[in-house]
Amino acid sequence: MSAFDFPQVFSSVRGRLVEVRESEQHVVIEDASGVIHTVHLPPRSLGLSTWLSTREILIGREIGVVTRSGGSGRTWIVLDPDVVVDITEAAQLVTTSGVAEDQVLVKRMRRSGAMSLALTGTLVNTAFDILTRQPTLSDEVIMADAERTRPLSLAAAARENSLGKINDVLTRAMSALRAQYTSFSNGMIALEPHYISPTFGLQGRADICVRNGDTTRVIEMKAGSAASGVSVRPDHAAQVAGYTALVQATEPGRTVSAEVWYVQAEHVPIRPVNDVDQWLSLLIAARNVIIANDLALTKRQIGPVRRIMQSGSVTGGSSYDEHARADLAAALTYLDATEALVVRAWLGFTSADHEMVRIGGGSSRSTADLWRQDITEKRRASTVITDLELDESGSNMDRMHLVLRRQEPLSDCALRIGDPVILHPESNGEARPCDGPLFKAVLRTIGPLELEVSLRNKYAEVEDLIGRRWILEQDVLDTSVRSFYAAIRTFIDTPESKRSVLLGRRDPLHSPIKEIEATGLTSEQKSIIERALASDELFLIQGPPGTGKTSAVLRSIVADLVNRPNERVLAVAYTNRAANEISAVLAHHGIAHLRHGSSEGALGERSIPVLGQRLSPQELSDAIAESRCIVSTVQSLYSSAEIWEFGAFTTAVVDEASQILETPLIGITSRVGRAILIGDQCQLPAVVTQRQDALVVRGLAFEEICMTSLGMSAFERLIRCAAKRGDERSTAMLTKQGRMHQDVMDFVSRTFYGGKLNTLAGWQCSKEPLPWSEILPSRTGFLSVESSDDQAQAEARVLVNLATAIHSHAVRSGHETSIGIITPFRVQNNAILAMLPTELTGVVSVDTVERFQGSERDVILYGTCVREPAELESIVSPTEVNGVVIDRKLNVAMTRARHQFILIGSPSVLQFSPAYAQAILQLPRIYVQRNT
Repeated sequence: MSAFDFPQVFSSVRGRLVEVRESEQHVVIEDASGVIHTVHLPPRSLGLSTWLSTREILIGREIGVVTRSGGSGRTWIVLDPDVVVDITEAAQLVTTSGVAEDQVLVKRMRRSGAMSLALTGTLVNTAFDILTRQPTLSDEVIMADAERTRPLSLAAAARENSLGKINDVLTRAMSALRAQYTSFSNGMIALEPHYISPTFGLQGRADICVRNGDTTRVIEMKAGSAASGVSVRPDHAAQVAGYTALVQATEPGRTVSAEVWYVQAEHVPIRPVNDVDQWLSLLIAARNVIIANDLALTKRQIGPVRRIMQSGSVTGGSSYDEHARADLAAALTYLDATEALVVRAWLGFTSADHEMVRIGGGSSRSTADLWRQDITEKRRASTVITDLELDESGSNMDRMHLVLRRQEPLSDCALRIGDPVILHPESNGEARPCDGPLFKAVLRTIGPLELEVSLRNKYAEVEDLIGRRWILEQDVLDTSVRSFYAAIRTFIDTPESKRSVLLGRRDPLHSPIKEIEATGLTSEQKSIIERALASDELFLIQGPPGTGKTSAVLRSIVADLVNRPNERVLAVAYTNRAANEISAVLAHHGIAHLRHGSSEGALGERSIPVLGQRLSPQELSDAIAESRCIVSTVQSLYSSAEIWEFGAFTTAVVDEASQILETPLIGITSRVGRAILIGDQCQLPAVVTQRQDALVVRGLAFEEICMTSLGMSAFERLIRCAAKRGDERSTAMLTKQGRMHQDVMDFVSRTFYGGKLNTLAGWQCSKEPLPWSEILPSRTGFLSVESSDDQAQAEARVLVNLATAIHSHAVRSGHETSIGIITPFRVQNNAILAMLPTELTGVVSVDTVERFQGSERDVILYGTCVREPAELESIVSPTEVNGVVIDRKLNVAMTRARHQFILIGSPSVLQFSPAYAQAILQLPRIYVQRNT
């Protein structure tokens, strides 16, 4: 077992769990050297029953044994220490009697209640942050600035008539904030530093750290009612104890104390937390319960759900917590056997996805990569940038927009503008991100030698940023995964009749079809829209590329509904780009709506964050409540869930529905009167990080609802259910496409859509040759590139040369042409971008298939970039549609093209893929000169 991280304060050794001895209440751990260690399990009040009930699945898991240095003898067992749990989540389980083992799922799946209490705390904390940075500001200015950070929340508070109460609390708090600031200001105040520790398996953001001399005070602010007398609530004590341990680990030699500040308390507002180690024991015990609970869910065990059903299994919690448990238990009893199996499967999927985000094992980067990779590995990683230095003069320190430079140009970088990132300093030439606070940020711009980030913590200490070398790496957020639990709860609370429709067990209801007045629609589009509007519960529209599913169909459905007196529409898309496109289409046609989302994602004058900066909370509340249509991404409906407080939605029209996993979508479709889902199961599916074999579900109950994989979208599954039931009223397919030339469409139609696609416009059947036909004579084709040296480099040269030649011919003929280069890998795309001539930089788009979905170009050049058959798995996305296996990625790549599509790659490798073998066989073979 190797020593870990902070031997001056804590020592940690790791091994694998070999045995859990119930009679002796011990665990047996074997380290890498084969040495056996026996450690006591926690007592019953600290989660013993969870260890015992899950012991079979815990065998083989990694265990950390942490001991405080200095002879105190305190030891903690940490289950799966690389899985870092938020301190706030773990602390919520700590009660006067120990750890509330039955509350893990209850708290994750709790219905959203009154938001005023949480909002008050956020505003008080923000006001103190502003005060600390600018103490000369008046109370009124500080309060106004704090409120401007949460316009939607304040609008929701105005709607529930709690705005006055919030303002009263904030006004009264200002004097207390100023008084405590004065007492803190003789030291160095650090606001909201973020720590992460794979020693304890914890992470979190402390409210305040005050350093004075050789002491550090860790202070947790609480704006709600204070605990009685001079006591501290158990969950608050455990929370600040966790932050204190993480600070202690990074500040050896300093005396670190823990305190809770009850801002509203008139008597002893700042209260010390004594015996930090005892509270830390409770916190780590709660954290271990969460990990064991998640592992049980991942294995789709019944234990975590059964624990909820056992009345009074844990005492010492609040009556509110017990009521929440009983409420969820009662809701679960109304599920039939199939529904219960589905809920367990969804919970297992969510927990497994959470594990992938935290420690990896799937196809994507994980949180644990932050400390698992050394500096050499980070320099090779495409999601990490090292050797950065702060450009203080070029940075905007007031807004915490930091410009960072490096001496050598970036290469093979996969980071993109808008990516969440983590910034941490190098330490003596090493990467040690857990040795101090981290800075979370968003990437604003990126170039060869310079990049700019926006820190999330606008109150970080400038002194901490200057004069150091920095490492920037992609952050892996679990926010979206957490929202799945709330979505599942929404389904559980939905009436049985609606659950039956959403699972595909019965035909949805329909009203008589009524003719609509609509211009600019094809007869097919008009007919399908009329059928969708006649649906009462659910309607599914398959929209192949170029069929107008957003520009015509979605727009016309929304336009009709907003003119009906009792309708309120929610238009949903998976990505911000798609949601902004919907907003732009609606705006172009004069359809009133508001765009819900974050200030970075929701663009335009109709953006709620933009409106929030110029409207009062009451005015914004009225504007949202009166809006007949809200446009949003899926994630924004969970991350900013206040939008649901402004009135019920009668209809949800969901674009890109085939890209949305069932768990997040079910939380939306369960809350609206009817759902109209628009998608295409033949295009890219939802992104899943888990291994495909881990997604498989088996059994008659799952077969009956066509649920074979938890990675399948609800759209695809419900399409299959409708076909199985023989329900033709609830589904429709658009077949008239106006994007692709007929020569491009023919292969696509035959291969992916059963020969059903047709052209819409005359130009699509044109026989006129393209201006560059002397080098690429046909509108589709396959160009063979074989290289024994560097396949990627060889393909990159061909792609750049082709794009250059096409552009040159187009310019000479006066033919304005857009060109897209698609390859499967970001690194390959960056290499191609670096090779492009300057004159092509703004003309040629280079990206992955996933990023191109939803867009189009006149010419698409698709480089497959695979050197051996084993790599084919990374470029294909097979699925079965009507008994035929198709490749969704190839379909998306081809259907981006309006006039021409050229496939490029190694035929000796591609022949091992049925889809590419068919393409090589059927597409005309292209031959070009080497210097083209």
